[in-house]
Order: sequence, then C-alpha cells, then structure tokens
Amino acid sequence: MSSRALAVLGVVAGCAIGERRLVAPANDRATVLLVTGGLGRPIEAIARHPWFAVRAAGATEWTIWEVGGGGTSDDPFDNEPYVEPILHGVWRGAEAEAAIACLAEAAPVWLEALDYRVWPGPNSNTFGDVMLRRCGLRASL
Repeated sequence: MSSRALAVLGVVAGCAIGERRLVAPANDRATVLLVTGGLGRPIEAIARHPWFAVRAAGATEWTIWEVGGGGTSDDPFDNEPYVEPILHGVWRGAEAEAAIACLAEAAPVWLEALDYRVWPGPNSNTFGDVMLRRCGLRASL
C-alpha cells in the first residue's frame, strides 16, 4: 500500500484507529465532571445516561450523582453497566467547589421526588439538565 493510500486511510478512519481512554484531572483542585455512557448494545449509539462525578481537592474517591445509582468510585469514567463514556464538562477550583455543594444539596431532593418515566421523562437526562441549571453549570448533553 502506498504512503498516500495510508494517509487517506488515516484521515478517513479518524479516531477509530487510536481511541484514547479518558483520564481524570489531578486531585490538586476540586473537580466536577459531567459524563454520559451508552446504555449497552444494541442501543448504545442512541441512548445515553448522564452522571456527575465530584471530588474535593486532595480526595482520592469520586462521588457519583445519577439516577438509579450513585455512590463512590476510584474511576469516574467506569460506571457499569454503561459503555463508551463521553466527557461533556469539567469544572475545577472555586466553580467546582460551588457545584459540589449545590449537587450535594439539590441532587438527593430531586432524586427522592423522581417519578421516573423513560419517555417523555423525567428520566436520567432530565436529572442532568436540571442539575446543570440549578447549579449554574453549562454543558451540552
């Protein structure tokens, strides 16, 4: 195969050749991550589930806020049964500290009152949207 053909193949293939694992930021500052994961095969490409992963400065564990789960984790991107995580937002420092406090206050109340409906909601995507708005965070899901 010619070098030109290899170059074209590389451009056409895009990220499929070298998928990279998501890596969390250092724990030197408070951090909030907004992540989504696919719902598993065969609908992973059309249905995604969001969660917030929060960690105070210096902490080693992440607190996960989500519909139907949550808790703590060493890896904010490994949230079974969800597949192929996508990072939608990162907040650090003072903005993250305010968001951590907001999520700790608002998420449990909202989750407790949730009357879950797959369609048209409220569902896990509604949770992500509501928490973004309540906590003054901006990201696209």
